[in-house]
This record gives sequence, structure tokens and C-alpha cells, in this order.
Amino acid sequence: KYIKKSPASGNLYVQYGNLLDRQGKQVEAGEQYEKAISALAPDYNSVYRLGSQFTNSNKYDFAIRVYERGGELLKDKNIFALNLGELYRRKGDPEKMITNYLNSLSSNGATSVQTVQIYLARYLDPEEFPKLQEQLYTRIQEEESADFIELLAWSFTQQKDYKNAFR
Repeated sequence: KYIKKSPASGNLYVQYGNLLDRQGKQVEAGEQYEKAISALAPDYNSVYRLGSQFTNSNKYDFAIRVYERGGELLKDKNIFALNLGELYRRKGDPEKMITNYLNSLSSNGATSVQTVQIYLARYLDPEEFPKLQEQLYTRIQEEESADFIELLAWSFTQQKDYKNAFR
């Protein structure tokens, strides 16, 4: 009844999908989740709420699709990069996690270098720092940003490679 009254309300589709999911009707639940994503409005708060709802339901793939579609609707592909980085961390994909955390620095200065450092220090394993450094080298060659240079020096410091950090 509520969905018929408010067909543009994505959270109702997610709630209904969760109910169907608990009943073992995964196909029907997936259809409801798809309806929620297609009903997404070009509004930051709507995208954030729907993405959070999928994240809280452990539906990470759907949450990723919400944030990516939200970036398209809002015409800023990096606006939800920090959220995407967190989702890829939860999914166990460190390369995409790093990429999105770095993308968050490109989103109109919304994320500070210190915030990204905190996330990387907390969630990046020591053997994954070369992946971070590789992406930073690529980004520095594409655009010489002080943020990326600072992160590169920080990454070497984390590995106690002070010679390269100084360089």
C-alpha cells in the first residue's frame, strides 16, 4: 500500500526487498532492489540514505550501484568516493578501496588528506602499501597535486622508508 502511495520512495522498495529476502524469495527481492535504484532522485541526501540502507542490510553490491548512480545523477563521479572506498573495504577489494579513497580527494576538496590517511592507516595491510604507492605515482604523473605527494611521503613513512619519504 505504501509503495503504491509513494512509488518514488526507494527505501520502501528496500524494506519490501528485505522482507522478501527473509522469506527466501531472492529473485523478487532483487527486483525490488532494482526498483529502488531506478527510483533514485538526483538529490545527495536521497542517494546517501538509500546507499546507507543497503549498507546496513549488508547488500554491498547494491549500495555500490546506488552511489555510482548517484554520482552520475549529481554529475560528480567522486562525490560518494569515500562511501565507495568503505564498501570496497568491506568486500575485501583493497585496490578499489585505495582508488576510491584517492578519488575522494578529487571531489571538490570535500575530503582532507588527514581523513584519507586515517582510513588507510586503519584498513590497509602493510603488504598493500606498494599498491597505494603505485596508484599515487600514476596520479602524480597525471596531475601534480600536493595532496598526492603528501600521501606518497606518508606511505613511505608508514613503512619506515625515510629515504624515499624525504625524496
